Formats: sequence, C-alpha cells, structure tokens
Amino acid sequence: ELSKGLTPTHVVFNGAVGALTGDNALKAKVGEKVLFIHSQANRDSRPHLIGGHGDLVWPYGKFADAPIQGQETWFVPGGSAGAALYD
Repeated sequence: ELSKGLTPTHVVFNGAVGALTGDNALKAKVGEKVLFIHSQANRDSRPHLIGGHGDLVWPYGKFADAPIQGQETWFVPGGSAGAALYD
C-alpha cells in the first residue's frame, strides 16, 4: 500500500536509516570549516542547519558562480545539487 503513494517513509544516507545520527554522527571542532554538498535525485529539498547559517552557499552547486552569503535555508531542486560552507 505504501508503494502506491510514492511518498517515502524514510530518507536514507548510503542506504541506511540513521546512518549519520547518534554514534555515527559527523563531528566538527569549534573553528573548523565544514563543507556540505547536498544532492537529491528525485525530490526538491531545503537543507537547513539548525542554529547556524551557511557563510557561503552555492544553491546550484556550481563553485564557479559567486556564492550567496549568510543563508539559513536554501532550495535544491530534484536532480540538482547545492553546497554550503560553514565557517
């Protein structure tokens, strides 16, 4: 029945629910720069880091474009990619 609705019940990373949570969470030290690259094959998404802003954001993933600064949330169309640098 769920497969008929085309609405996923989970969003996974490398095929596993919770792959980047709990003991598997990625960790960064204070002062380290973190680059997020976000791609989505089929669904539009809006990456959002709770408690922070992307210092430099490339909403369409093209580093040759000038980045947008200070974005809290940005739009990544399905089939596209985006990137954000947290400094």
